[in-house]
Order: sequence, then structure tokens, then C-alpha cells
Amino acid sequence: MLGGVSPPAARGATMLELRETPGSNIVELVIDGRISRDDFDRAIEIINRVIEEHGSVKLLEDIRAFGAVDPSLIWEDLKWAFAHFKDISKTAIVADRKWLEWYTNIFKPFVKMEVRYFDSSEIDDARRWLAEPPEQE
Repeated sequence: MLGGVSPPAARGATMLELRETPGSNIVELVIDGRISRDDFDRAIEIINRVIEEHGSVKLLEDIRAFGAVDPSLIWEDLKWAFAHFKDISKTAIVADRKWLEWYTNIFKPFVKMEVRYFDSSEIDDARRWLAEPPEQE
């Protein structure tokens, strides 16, 4: 990984880019297409390392386009998420999909972490929000 940016495992339909904010516990995931097993494993590896180094992680999920996801990855993601909800202090969902805003608002009462939706044009606001301490600290 160079300069805090981890390029997609393969160019083409697979698109998951990871960015770490130096000196912080913030990880950005840019989703722009299909997520492969290698993408998923790489993301989990980086997020787990940030949790080990900082005690928690703040996530920015910049969702530009969805592609096919292997059902086994969805299951793996759910298992990881349930095991690590306590390790995620904030999540910013950035997209131009109103149904994701609706989903984000429904999801909030069921998790301890702070979750907030931002339109794509508000990505800098999302970054500023993540840089602030969580309300629960």
C-alpha cells in the first residue's frame, strides 16, 4: 500500500479502493462495482489492523456503484460486523441513493455506533464529521 491508498486487486469490474487517513483511525472504502473475495479480505485485514492500532475504527463508505456480491461474502461481512460492532465508533455512508439514506436511518437504533448518511456532494462534510470525536466518548 502506497501513500495510504490500496488499489483494487484487479482493474475492471472489481472495484473496492481503501484509503487510510494517516495518524487516525479513519478508513475510507470506495465501492464502485463488484466486490471480490480478495477485495473483501484486504478490507478486513486493513480495518482489523486499524482497530488493533487505535482500539476502534471510523468508516467512510463512499458507494458509487454496486456490483455482484457472492452470497458467501455477505455472510462473512455480517459475521465480521456482529463480532466488531463495538470496535466501530462511527460510520459515514456517502452515496446518491435515497434508499441508502432510508436504510441508514432504519439501522441507527440497532447499533451503538454513530451512523450518518451524506449525499456524494457532501463527502468533505462526512470526512469532517468522522474527524470529530464520537458523542459516546
